[in-house]
Amino acid sequence: MDASGKKSLNAGRSRRTAQDDQSPDGPVRAKLGRLKVLRSYDALAEILRECILEGEYAEGTALPPERDIVDETGLSRGSVREALRRLEVEGLIVVKTGRYGGSIVRRPDEDTLRHFIHLFVRGRQVSLGNLNDARGVLEPGLAYLAAMHRNAKDIDTLQEATKKLGKASLRDDPETYNNVNLEWHLAVARASDNELLGAFLVAISHAIQEQGRLHKTVFDPEYVPEIEAAVLHAHQAVTSAIIAGDPAAARRRMERHINAYAGRTAPLADKKVSIE
Repeated sequence: MDASGKKSLNAGRSRRTAQDDQSPDGPVRAKLGRLKVLRSYDALAEILRECILEGEYAEGTALPPERDIVDETGLSRGSVREALRRLEVEGLIVVKTGRYGGSIVRRPDEDTLRHFIHLFVRGRQVSLGNLNDARGVLEPGLAYLAAMHRNAKDIDTLQEATKKLGKASLRDDPETYNNVNLEWHLAVARASDNELLGAFLVAISHAIQEQGRLHKTVFDPEYVPEIEAAVLHAHQAVTSAIIAGDPAAARRRMERHINAYAGRTAPLADKKVSIE
């Protein structure tokens, strides 16, 4: 068959297909496409994951023993162990050995998110400039919410953290200074009463600490007292706005604080965050 004949045959097939689509017997069924069948341990992990997330297994309780899951599902012991291993990696169970051991259920928490953010930051080689941008978006909003939702305990915690910062010295003890500084930021996050946003800030806390260790690289020692005074003043201003219940002022002052720090650390914007 020559090329013109093949072209004619293909055209005829196309016409017949189009006619079939318009068949009076009803619409032509959609193509199913390739099916992806879950492996047995993936399917089991999905079922157990949903049971945990839906609260069918309470936090602190044990999943059924491996042998019981094998008997109930008909899966091999290897498949059951692989499913449980996946849940352990996800932080949804903790495997304990001994007489009272087993696969103990735990609900996702700040540590779970911190673990995966840690992997993301290191694996993607996130820059300090990106970290500053993230803080610039996140922390003013947390301050805004903190001014709306803070309670007496939150106020006490913020005031105590601010006092600690006033007594700390970046020059003499930078590690303590950076820890106290971070403590205040986390106190603002928890006062926001927004569990998800607060967890994000906790998750990047190690990256913030690493950034704090770069002071000596960026700043000449003779300017450290001036920087400490500026940081303390910013913390006091944000704390005052939160205590006063002024969300707009809290957000504005926190934004100014984060942006000022980002400006001072601009020479290191391309440096990769190093989380150990």
